[in-house]
Amino acid sequence: MRALLGYQDQPTPFELFAYLFYWLVAVAAGVVLVRHAKRAVAARLEDLRKAAAETTADADASKNQA
Repeated sequence: MRALLGYQDQPTPFELFAYLFYWLVAVAAGVVLVRHAKRAVAARLEDLRKAAAETTADADASKNQA
């Protein structure tokens, strides 16, 4: 089966470099994507907290007027 797929137990220097480069790019992309997602979630939470605070303040103001 290995012979049909061209598998070799000894990678060439180019194959080793390509493998390491692939994982370097994959890990870097993962780090960038996770950081971006964390910032987006933090910004969304801040927006929701501000909206909740405004809603609470509006409700308290309307209770005090009544």
